[in-house]
Amino acid sequence: MAPYPPLIQAVRSNDAPTVRKLLTRKPYPLDETAGRNAWTPLHFAAYYQNRAILQLLLSKNAPISTKETKDGFEPLHKAAERGNIDAIKILLDNGADIEATSNAGSTPLLVAVKFGFVPAVRELLFRGADINVYDSTGRSVAHIAAERGNLEMLEFLHANNAWIDLANVNGRTPLYLAVKGGHESVVKYLLDNGADVNAAGDDGWTPVHAAGYYSKPEDEEGDIMMLLLEADADVKAEITSTGYMPLHKAAEGGNLEVLRWLVNAGAEVNGKSKRGHTPLYAAVRFGKERAPVMEIVKFLVGKGADVGVRDQFGMGLVSIAKQRRWKELMEFLDTQVQGRGSPVQYEKDS
Repeated sequence: MAPYPPLIQAVRSNDAPTVRKLLTRKPYPLDETAGRNAWTPLHFAAYYQNRAILQLLLSKNAPISTKETKDGFEPLHKAAERGNIDAIKILLDNGADIEATSNAGSTPLLVAVKFGFVPAVRELLFRGADINVYDSTGRSVAHIAAERGNLEMLEFLHANNAWIDLANVNGRTPLYLAVKGGHESVVKYLLDNGADVNAAGDDGWTPVHAAGYYSKPEDEEGDIMMLLLEADADVKAEITSTGYMPLHKAAEGGNLEVLRWLVNAGAEVNGKSKRGHTPLYAAVRFGKERAPVMEIVKFLVGKGADVGVRDQFGMGLVSIAKQRRWKELMEFLDTQVQGRGSPVQYEKDS
């Protein structure tokens, strides 16, 4: 990387005397840029939180607004990213656009929410920032706070009239993102405050699908799934493209306790997708790499899952077990089929 120009290097080093000397010695190009994102001296001053340097640059008419950076961030965005309230105040007092958008459609408020600075968010709202703004993907402040699991931020935003149940461009709600991230306290808060537990994305995925598939191993009690089911989540909702229901995704995801919750709530153990997949089939064929697939298989079979299930092409569990040289699964299936007095029917699976 090329060395920084003298002024920018002085700003980065918080060297106010050198900045002053450079600016008084001769006219200096205050719109010069450096770094991978092409920041101006004012960007660096806002980011590195030096009030004196920021004021000095502004006194010399440093451009307060520029779209030349690679990400489209203006100095106010960088101040928000660092939670630098002094810089936020100074920049706004000098005419910075509080609703300036980056290339991704982010305003300074959205940036402050992303990086978790409640005081900076408070200052921006006090100055008139639109709390219900959204970026180019339709993410609102509530989406960002929920996705990052920041309950304090979400509570503050909601108390200031932020909408907490908007969908982004893919139909995802803050609740869905909180569930996917495993943020139990945020999930509970959203449900307690009226979030739609069955809001489906454009692809048909609902929060309960996400809870099934993305449930973390440390969620040993399946608490997030429990919260959703207590809020009347639909256990038979189908993903648009596949027809997979939450139990299918839970079988793939591999959290046994989550499966228990779903089965106890009425999920169909032998419910079929558009291609004839049951949850048992999904677990065997598509289970996550580190999922306890055999435990899932034994649980589902114990609940009445059909071990003779085949997809629309006639592929059954034995075929999958043979292809993968999965001895334990083959022996288990053999035992189950023989124990029920049914023909093994390996011929079609060979």
